[in-house]
Amino acid sequence: MQALGFNLLSFIIYLVLFAVLFVVLNKFLVPPLLKNINTRKKLLEDNLKLQAEIELHKEKLEKEAKEKEAKLIEKAELQAEEIISQANTEAKSIVETAKEKSKTMLDEVKELIAKKQKSA
Repeated sequence: MQALGFNLLSFIIYLVLFAVLFVVLNKFLVPPLLKNINTRKKLLEDNLKLQAEIELHKEKLEKEAKEKEAKLIEKAELQAEEIISQANTEAKSIVETAKEKSKTMLDEVKELIAKKQKSA
């Protein structure tokens, strides 16, 4: 086997060293790495859950805001209609009062004209 550059003793030594290195790494390096990976995985999962909850809460708040906005608009429209109705009523009242006053004044003027014509 020497002719091929293969030494059985060296191979066994390398194999034993590799096995020792594998065991040492598995014992001391892999568990902390796995723990760190699992911790980060859990943190990511928690963050994703939190993000989903926040998104739901955001949608709920947006829906509530739209509902409140619609209610406020409806209330404002009702108030505007009420104000317009009151203004129309007041305007009609003012017009009626003005008509009555003008009619009274016209009657007074007609009486004065009639008196002047009788006296003339």
